[in-house]
Amino acid sequence: MQFYPENPKQIELITDAALKAGFTGGVVVDYPNSSKAKKLYLTLFKGNRGRAEPLPEGLQSKEDQVTVEKRAR
Repeated sequence: MQFYPENPKQIELITDAALKAGFTGGVVVDYPNSSKAKKLYLTLFKGNRGRAEPLPEGLQSKEDQVTVEKRAR
């Protein structure tokens, strides 16, 4: 679910409430370094089936991505 918190305290409040209600998960941020394109998603799982579910990775802009090259010596 995409949400629009006004400050970091609201992010903490909603995630703490979800965890107390029995969900697992957290917040996924798309384009974290962009003030215009930044989006926050509350990602929750219920019934963890005995293991923790990994959170999806947030999207990055081309400028934020790091390119790694392997070169033969």
